[in-house]
Amino acid sequence: MDPADDIERAIAGLHITTKAQTDRRILEDASAALRVGLQKRPIQVGLSVGRTSTVIRIGAPLAAAAVVLLALSLLVNALFLGGVTFADVQRAFGKVQNVCIATCRAGATEPFEQVWASQSLNVKLVSAGSGSQAQFTLWDVANKVQMMKFLSSESVPTEPITQEMLAELGKSVIPSSSLFPFADGGDLSDDAQWSRVSDPAARTVVPDTDVYDLVWTASSPPPGGAIMRRWRLFADKRTHLPRRAEWYAKTTPQNDYTLETFAVVSYPNETEIQNVVDSVFGSRWRRSGQPEYIGTPGMER
Repeated sequence: MDPADDIERAIAGLHITTKAQTDRRILEDASAALRVGLQKRPIQVGLSVGRTSTVIRIGAPLAAAAVVLLALSLLVNALFLGGVTFADVQRAFGKVQNVCIATCRAGATEPFEQVWASQSLNVKLVSAGSGSQAQFTLWDVANKVQMMKFLSSESVPTEPITQEMLAELGKSVIPSSSLFPFADGGDLSDDAQWSRVSDPAARTVVPDTDVYDLVWTASSPPPGGAIMRRWRLFADKRTHLPRRAEWYAKTTPQNDYTLETFAVVSYPNETEIQNVVDSVFGSRWRRSGQPEYIGTPGMER
């Protein structure tokens, strides 16, 4: 049996997830060990008879070390260099200026919530419901007002944005919490595992994307107990920006994950978002480049 095959099978069977710092340390330690071995054990070089190729004999221990180094390099490439981290995706999304997130329940064709947000316009528009019962809420941060409108009504109640909400929107109007798990709490839970999805079927759902899974266990009030969660992300191969996200859950390890909701993410420009706001609120909303028109908070416009 080839020792290299044994090592490769052993590494493939580990199914481990490590942090990037750990991957680098393992690779550095293996490289250092190989360098020491090369210094202590002279390399024997000989020419084979009848061939012009050079045969290098470095001894069994050193050969094994080389195999381990190669295997570890492949492992690091698969776990780290071959894809992006959860934090990488969050950072890329944090630089977005304009976004639209449409969230749907499993099996639905229409979103139950849609969010348009523009950092450059300093506005966030949220729609809930459908048809004539659709309700729109606009947070106009520049004017510190919140406007609401049902499509079935012409009235537009306007109120001041609360100081708490204003402080939150002042950080960013881009709704990370609508898309990312742990966005409100910051760090991932201790048991969260991030991995790249190799399933060919999953990778064809959204063209030109890489697919990643984030899995963790979430606590729920009794008698529900713990719930196992999975967040599947389809990230653009070039920008690493989310283009689709899916939320799954299951109650026991033996069950299959069940899709609960999914979100489709697009990145309109500033003018496109402004046109959406105009189509709902019309002249009641201050348009970019025009004189401000702000009604009295608490009044209907």
